[in-house]
Amino acid sequence: MFLRCFPLISLLFIQLQLLGQAPSEKSLLWKISGRTLPADSYLYGTIHLIGKKDYFLLPSVEKAIGNVKSMVFEVDLSAMDDISQLMPLMMQGFMRNDTTLSMLYSAEEYDKVSSHFNNMGLPFQILEKLKPMLLSSLDPNGMGMNGGDLKSYEMEFLTLAQNKNLDIKGLETIAFQMSIFDSIPYRVQAEMLLEQIIQKDSGVSMMDELAAIYKNQDIQEMEKMMQDDAGMDQFKDLLLFRRNKRWVAPIIELMRNKPTLFAVGAGHLPGEMGVISLLRQAGFTLEPMY
Repeated sequence: MFLRCFPLISLLFIQLQLLGQAPSEKSLLWKISGRTLPADSYLYGTIHLIGKKDYFLLPSVEKAIGNVKSMVFEVDLSAMDDISQLMPLMMQGFMRNDTTLSMLYSAEEYDKVSSHFNNMGLPFQILEKLKPMLLSSLDPNGMGMNGGDLKSYEMEFLTLAQNKNLDIKGLETIAFQMSIFDSIPYRVQAEMLLEQIIQKDSGVSMMDELAAIYKNQDIQEMEKMMQDDAGMDQFKDLLLFRRNKRWVAPIIELMRNKPTLFAVGAGHLPGEMGVISLLRQAGFTLEPMY
């Protein structure tokens, strides 16, 4: 009766109930349960690239994979083998309006970036029209590792799913992910790429720092790391929050259809706007698995 008399207080009460849904435990694997589900599903936070020496797969993850009928990634990775789909997407990797990196950097900065890629054996003349964020993601050396020393959790999970004949799906299309690059000004992307190269040249390994946090399964520290990254922090709503919200409905539909393991970037898990919190707000129980 009291709350009905004071609607503002009622709204605040509801909001307080929603707060606190963010996970406090350190875990990459989460069990999802609820009355509307035919069986438990699972959520796993991946890291897109990690050194071979740091790669690990917990028995609980292997057990979870054995309990599901489908595996869902951010995008349908099985489509990566279809050249007819990939060719049009490659064209989306180029900056619009004939923009080149030489337009985004000073002469000194441009020389530093071009020398970096030339020294990798990649002729920069064929790269300088690519979107800087794409160049960043294609450059493991810029993160302090050699390409041959890296593993991808998504690719490892894809192999496991294919070996078990699981259904494989994606929460969004590759074309949509590529379009995100157009929402961030090219000059800002260029600054991020330059900073990555400067850190690598100074001996700072972003990969080692991130791998240590990942091995500790500390998703809260991952969230803090993104907040401390000025370049990423200003685009969290675009890169994380909006996408997390878009994923909730298809996640619910997919796991109501059959038990599923969802493997998405670990940065999407923590916080009040993370996938764990959003699914809890939708009425599901999420428990850490060790």
